[in-house]
Amino acid sequence: MTSPLRSCWDLIQLADGRQAIWSNRTGRHLPVTPALLERLTNPYAIPPALRGRLDDLADESAPLRDRIVCRSAWALVLPTQMVLWHAVPSKRTAGGVAWRSSPLSGPDLAVHLTVNNSRTVAGIAHKLGFSDQAVLRALAPFLRADQPAYQLRQVPLRPRDRSLHHLLLPKRPDGPRRPDQTDHEGGTTLGQWHEDGITDAAKHFDNVETTFAHAFAVPHPALGSLPYGARLYDRLRERSLLPPGATVLEVGPGTGQLARDLLDADQGTDTPCIARYIRLDRSPALLAAQNERVPESEGIHGDATALPLPDGSVDLVLSNEVIADLPAVPWSVGSDGEVGHFISRHGLSPLPGTGPYNLGAWKMVHDVARVLRPGGTAVLTEFGNVEEIPTETRHLNHPEVSIHFRHLALVAAGCGLHAELEPVQTLLDADVHTSWLSRAAFEGMRALHHSQGLHLEARAWTTRTVPRPFPVEGLTDVSLTEDGSAPVLSRLWALIARRPPAGL
Repeated sequence: MTSPLRSCWDLIQLADGRQAIWSNRTGRHLPVTPALLERLTNPYAIPPALRGRLDDLADESAPLRDRIVCRSAWALVLPTQMVLWHAVPSKRTAGGVAWRSSPLSGPDLAVHLTVNNSRTVAGIAHKLGFSDQAVLRALAPFLRADQPAYQLRQVPLRPRDRSLHHLLLPKRPDGPRRPDQTDHEGGTTLGQWHEDGITDAAKHFDNVETTFAHAFAVPHPALGSLPYGARLYDRLRERSLLPPGATVLEVGPGTGQLARDLLDADQGTDTPCIARYIRLDRSPALLAAQNERVPESEGIHGDATALPLPDGSVDLVLSNEVIADLPAVPWSVGSDGEVGHFISRHGLSPLPGTGPYNLGAWKMVHDVARVLRPGGTAVLTEFGNVEEIPTETRHLNHPEVSIHFRHLALVAAGCGLHAELEPVQTLLDADVHTSWLSRAAFEGMRALHHSQGLHLEARAWTTRTVPRPFPVEGLTDVSLTEDGSAPVLSRLWALIARRPPAGL
């Protein structure tokens, strides 16, 4: 077959196995199938709609002066360093995309700084007093598939167009795993990893598993300009879930930041409610960090599925983005054992295929019901959904399995608790119309800090608040409903389970 590709086009492989035509003149691409490539050999067989897409790619002779120059969200200009800091899509790890520094001459830097996603090539040239060709030469190295920092578009960006936030990336590789994190039957077993696998409490939630609460441990407009813990405290008080003289148990407190903010908020009121705060964790490293941050609380080394506390001894149990770490097992393993027992006892619907089932989370709920006093409440948050089949997150260095929340609520109800499910967004009364730094911009700033021997915490930064080692142009904010530095809020749900007061 005669090659259908023009000299300025490359044929590239996509992560899903398909191919795409990439234009090195415009940085635009078109996914194609073998059948479509066959049709391209005959110009008369190309339908009008496809011809328009091919025109968007631009051939060798197409004029480009009226094209709109748009910078990818994965490219940042560093004016004082005279470089373009941009992603390298061919180099992807479980932790993210590699970034590269490309030096710019003075005139080229002027071109890059004049791009505003609405000016044309001719408009940039006119503003700078350059020729069209000078502008195109400055952009040319960054229109290739291996350095896709710019696009030359025929039409302006549409409102809420997020195409500049996308990269053509290889499949995200699985994170490295220890053999002891999965048993011989396919169940997840993280007990030993929690004991000795977490060694740096300060950076674990920045570099390994960033929770929404960790990201929002800094005040943010989405939470009324409060940190996560203070906002949660206010909501617990508003809903009468934190009685006077309360004993609070937090399971899996991480760095202790949530406990710190809850206790500070409580002490800042005229009528403090928390009389005793207990922290339970499996990780000695995290317990040590919590002891230092919240010395007035009590730390217990223990298992979330077998709480080492007396019956009816706790008024409020909190567990924030922890239960996905608890054991999950395939149905084929547990149908005649613990999984089958829970399914038959609590009327759970079997899942399609082999699961996995959130057995560890069910066992924790069962024990939480035991330790709750009459009138006490448990608030457990995690990623998942009401009917979503649990799935394992593969990019982490340990297996986490999303939660089937309807199953969790049925287990709670079967243990005598009044169970409600609601999005964490509702629990916190969060304003999702606020924004945070886009995932692309956050990864770029993390990589930039690392290149300077610095560490950027995984927080809910915005373009206004993110620390910068030197001036950076091109950072973008997006809605909280889109990817940022932590799990998207819409992925988080809460089980709120209450034990009825005595006598009811």
